[in-house]
Amino acid sequence: MIYISLFLWALDDTEDFFSNVRESRSIDDEEEPDEPAPFRLKNRTVEFSIVNFNFNAANNFISSIDIFRNPFYMLQNIEDIKQDPTLIYQDNIVIDLDDFFNGFKFNFNTVIKPFSFNFNRNDNWGFGLDVGHINATGNISLSGTMMRLKKAEDEKSGVGAAIFADVGIPVFFYANDFKIKIRPAVYVPFLYTESNITYTGKNVGEGTYLEAAYNMRIYSLVNMNDDIWQGLKNNVQDIPWNNFGYDFRLCIEYPWGL
Repeated sequence: MIYISLFLWALDDTEDFFSNVRESRSIDDEEEPDEPAPFRLKNRTVEFSIVNFNFNAANNFISSIDIFRNPFYMLQNIEDIKQDPTLIYQDNIVIDLDDFFNGFKFNFNTVIKPFSFNFNRNDNWGFGLDVGHINATGNISLSGTMMRLKKAEDEKSGVGAAIFADVGIPVFFYANDFKIKIRPAVYVPFLYTESNITYTGKNVGEGTYLEAAYNMRIYSLVNMNDDIWQGLKNNVQDIPWNNFGYDFRLCIEYPWGL
C-alpha cells in the first residue's frame, strides 16, 4: 500500500501540551507518582488535506512474505539492515508455478483525494467534506482450466475495470457508547468495462481443439470517439439527471472491553 498525505493547516483545541507536562511534574516528592498514562495525541479540531493518494493490490499467486522477511524481524534488526539491505529478503525465495496455473486472480484499487476538510469538536461530533475523490478499481480472473489447457466447454474468465469520482460528507457522533459514522455521497462514473473470456478445449479425432474468445464492452460518460473535454461541455447539463449515482455508508463502533 502507498499512502501520501499533505496537510495544509490544522488547529488543536486542547490546552497547551507542554504547560500540562510541566504541571504534571510538580508532584510532591513525598507522594508516590502515578503510573504514566499512555501517550496519545488528540484528534485535530480543523484539518485540510490535499494530494492524498493510496494504492493497494492483491493476488492469489505470490505474497510479500514469500520475498521479504517478517516486519518484526526488520524492526529488531534495523541496524544490521542499514549495513546490509539484502537482509530484508528471505534466505530462500520459492515460487510455486502450480499455484499460478491453478488459476490466477489479481485485484487493484487506487484512490486519489485532491481535497478534504474535517472538523472535530472535542471528539464528540464532527463532519467533513470530500471533494472530487477519484476511485479506480480493476480485476483479472483466469481459470485454472484455461491456464492448463484442459478439456472445457465455454469456461469463463474475465478482466474488468471502473473509474468514478464522488463528493461526500462524512459525519460522526456518539449515541451513548456507540460511535456512529455516516457518509452520504454523490458519484459519477467515468468509465466502466465489462469483459468476457471464454475457453473451449476438446479432443477432435486424433487431435485437440483449443479456442479462446475475448470481447469487451466499454461504457463511458461521453463518446470516446469524439473530443472528451468537448463532450463533457456539451453534456454537462444532462450529467446530474442521467449519470449521477448515490451512495450511503454507515459504520457503528463500540469500545468493547474498554
